Amino acid sequence: MIKRDVLIFAFVLILILPLASAGIFDFITGKSTEQTTGIEANVSNTAPTITSVSVNATVNPSEAGTRGVAVSFIAYDHDGWADLNDSTARLKVTRAGGLTKSVSCSKEGGNIDANSLNFTCSSFDMWYFEEAGAWGLNATILDNSASTAENNTATFTYNSLTAFVLAPSTITYGALSPGNTDKKAANNPTTLNNTGNYDVAVNGILVNATTLVGVSDAGKEIGADLFAISEENATACTGGEGYSMINSTFVPLDAALLNRGNLSIGNETGQSLLWHCLTLVPASATKQTYSTAANGAWTVKIV
Repeated sequence: MIKRDVLIFAFVLILILPLASAGIFDFITGKSTEQTTGIEANVSNTAPTITSVSVNATVNPSEAGTRGVAVSFIAYDHDGWADLNDSTARLKVTRAGGLTKSVSCSKEGGNIDANSLNFTCSSFDMWYFEEAGAWGLNATILDNSASTAENNTATFTYNSLTAFVLAPSTITYGALSPGNTDKKAANNPTTLNNTGNYDVAVNGILVNATTLVGVSDAGKEIGADLFAISEENATACTGGEGYSMINSTFVPLDAALLNRGNLSIGNETGQSLLWHCLTLVPASATKQTYSTAANGAWTVKIV
């Protein structure tokens, strides 16, 4: 009877051990059923962005001078406004053809929010002679990881200005005698300075001449049609080369140009020179001064 009990116990033990051996032996040998592991995930730097650039849509030139233009922009950094490197804020002003102005910018006031700063750029000058049309703006800034934010979508229009000044204001002739021909003005030439940014093309310079009347004897005249103007000194009085004036009529000077340009350069940049000639002194002219006072001064205009 005892022997049977032993056999039954042994049989039961054999059946149970395969099912429980893993847990039992782990417990016996000291093995753990749990382990810990560390997790790391590196989020890379997010480049900043420039969300907006502000500038007046149109800018008017200042005759013979400069016009200041102010620009500001807002920079955004996902990693916080303090991650923006203020000292790297820059603005470039560009025009088709490669002309570029570079302007520094600085932080304006405190942060707008947790991620944004406002930057104001130094006012830059637009010169009177610079080309009319669309000008581009390129704003940039770096963050502390040297990642770049760039916005080149903003533009402004630089308007066209048609303007000029001339000198001298009075044309004079030296001693004249009745019957004289091809006498050039004593203070030639008249210089036209383009003080705007409009290129005056051929037929764009016109002169309206009036007849000169005697100051002492108004019955004597020197007709407007006896005067000629040329853009070249050598041809001012050459028959058929100069442009003959017509009384009280605007006459276009076909070959004369007045391009925009920086007058400070000299060498006729931004200038046009007009040479005057009296082709004939009437035989009826008497000794006196003749002027435009009675019929009005001559007028030069550009279109």
